[in-house]
Amino acid sequence: VDQTTGPSAGNVYVAWSQYDGFAPNNAVLFSRSTDHGLTFSRPVRVTPVAHGTASFADLAVGPDGAVYLAFLTYPSSSNPSADVWLSKSTDGGASFGAAAHVASIVLTDSNQFSGNGSESCGDGPFACPSGLTFSRFFSAPAVAADASGVHVVWGGELPSGQSKIFVRNSPDGTAWPTPAATLDTVAVGHQWTPDIAAAAGVLSVVFYDSRADPTYAP
Repeated sequence: VDQTTGPSAGNVYVAWSQYDGFAPNNAVLFSRSTDHGLTFSRPVRVTPVAHGTASFADLAVGPDGAVYLAFLTYPSSSNPSADVWLSKSTDGGASFGAAAHVASIVLTDSNQFSGNGSESCGDGPFACPSGLTFSRFFSAPAVAADASGVHVVWGGELPSGQSKIFVRNSPDGTAWPTPAATLDTVAVGHQWTPDIAAAAGVLSVVFYDSRADPTYAP
């Protein structure tokens, strides 16, 4: 929701992934409401086909009313890497500019830990060869915006095999002058599924972490 005092104040924004078996690639769609959520615009595709399969959308509104949409793309025949992107709208979600490339990442997805490609592992008939039990998780990005700029976090794998939470900051959501960094240097435990919020000049990030697991191994 746009909670500024600008021309788009009160707008409501929604973004989601559409998995359509008839489309060339999965897409991120976007819709807006200019009447406080009473009605919504016809969804538009924010991610171009060239970006490949796109998923895991997250939205933030900056103090000037700019709308930021972060999403993840998976490797494809035209793009062999997994990538985090950010699209920006300066007209209250009526249109978006070209997506800015935030980072190429090494995915940390739950199917890497099952032993049979399953995205979740439970007990009994839902048990996995690895013997681990966990719910589904992915390298989903999250975005926040404040007076200092735009901030994107995501989960990704280090060369050691450890999953860490990464952050990258931009003054405007289009230029990214400083490289991505991990939130901390803790040497044990996987980190995954982050979310980020900005308030009163402070950024807060929440995420899952297994640093206290005595059986942790990359």
